[in-house]
Amino acid sequence: MAQVSAQKCLLCDESNGAYYCFECQNALCTDCRSKHGKIPALNRHTVVDINTIDISTINKKSQCIEHEKEFLFYCVKCSDLICSQCVTSTHNTHPFSEITDIVLKEREEVKEHIQELTLNINKISSLHEQVKINHQNQQLHAKSTQCIKNIESVCKDLQSFIESKRGIKVTEVGDNKQNEEDKFEASLKNMDSVQKRYTHILSELENLLFEKHDVTFHSCHRSMQSDIQTLVDMPEEPPF
Repeated sequence: MAQVSAQKCLLCDESNGAYYCFECQNALCTDCRSKHGKIPALNRHTVVDINTIDISTINKKSQCIEHEKEFLFYCVKCSDLICSQCVTSTHNTHPFSEITDIVLKEREEVKEHIQELTLNINKISSLHEQVKINHQNQQLHAKSTQCIKNIESVCKDLQSFIESKRGIKVTEVGDNKQNEEDKFEASLKNMDSVQKRYTHILSELENLLFEKHDVTFHSCHRSMQSDIQTLVDMPEEPPF
């Protein structure tokens, strides 16, 4: 706290002040503090340890600005501090009370505010800890862990689904391959059979040309014509 430094006593003007009188706005030494308190006109003054005073409070006037006299009362109507001359002039018709009475009420209000603020601060501190422990540490961790488990579970299900589909598709491809191979094999066998039939008739026709006897040639040729007519069409390449 900023203190009033090395102020001389108001009364003796010799010793450094150990106290401060707000109404006199001057310092008092220890000896003069006792004398100051014995003066009836000054015994209502507020005197405090000078080491507890903030320098900024020294600038706050304790006298009426208009009449330059010490504040003695509190005007209830105007909510202002007033001096003795204010009572008989500007505020002569206004109700007023002792400054100590109004300050006593204000001190009680301040105490209530302090209690309320202290209670709220404690509640906020407790809530802060509760949020930090429950939400940040426990619930956040639990929610994150559960979310990760859900992701891993879905991934496993997807992997299982993909594997099952892979097996089905691989089996389908294998079955199609086997069907195509069977079809190609049957086509090749048919080609072999047709080729043998063509080869056999070709051989007989070639041999027929060596026949010298016309009647025998004619007879054999007519017999082979029916075989030629029974030849199947040329096989085609099967579609892939």
